[in-house]
Amino acid sequence: MKNVSLKEIYNYLENLAPSFLADSWDNVGLLVGNPRKKVKNILFALSISKDIIKEAKEKNVDLIITHHPIALKGEKKFLPDNYVYMLIENKLSLIAMHTNLDVSDISPTLNIANSLGLKDIEPLSSEEPKYGVIGKFLGNFEKFLEILKKSPYIAKDIYRIVKPYNFKNLLKRKKLHIAICSGSGESLINEAIFKGAHIYITGDIKYHAALDAKDKGLCILDLGHFGTEFYFYKPILESLKEKYPFLNYYISEKDSSPFEYLNL
Repeated sequence: MKNVSLKEIYNYLENLAPSFLADSWDNVGLLVGNPRKKVKNILFALSISKDIIKEAKEKNVDLIITHHPIALKGEKKFLPDNYVYMLIENKLSLIAMHTNLDVSDISPTLNIANSLGLKDIEPLSSEEPKYGVIGKFLGNFEKFLEILKKSPYIAKDIYRIVKPYNFKNLLKRKKLHIAICSGSGESLINEAIFKGAHIYITGDIKYHAALDAKDKGLCILDLGHFGTEFYFYKPILESLKEKYPFLNYYISEKDSSPFEYLNL
């Protein structure tokens, strides 16, 4: 069976979402592995965890491609319970495509926007990097929810809605301005309001931010960090399969939101 070097795969992914696009605080690219290593089996996962590493080992994986990086906080020790240690011990390479992917043409945010059929899409953030998008949806709230439910880029998570004080008026609208920022987009709430968004799709919204948005007339659909980013791999996988059809590709079966419903 044919294989390809880790360096070649990394270079190919760099063409899809160059590392120089990443935010200054981020840690992307080839994080663990020998560039000369030969790769046959690739596993996609949103984040690294003990379960993901165990799964990769069971599947005889050579390379894990994640959205979320590791060692963001400046690791100083690499002991047996450390992910870097575990990856090296199990001869697993790791490539992370994070904020460089978030501002690329194949970002999770843009994939969601396109799946909803948004028109006149433009960046949400007014500063670099250009996180998030905003666009027009031709239809009412009910129609919007119907299409949202069918989106192939929203994964199972705990969904929450913040209904603004003027929610009844929103339900009457026949055209909606939709803002989207996959993952954690609380910092862009004011941008969404400033640019006239009626609905903001994102994740990780905290109490006080939700209360503020409610009073300012913004409807927030918190679909979860996991829910809005899990399918990050779809355009990457499609592109890799076209370039390297002879490799084996796996989607993690252990990847899921860490949150579960608690019925009290």
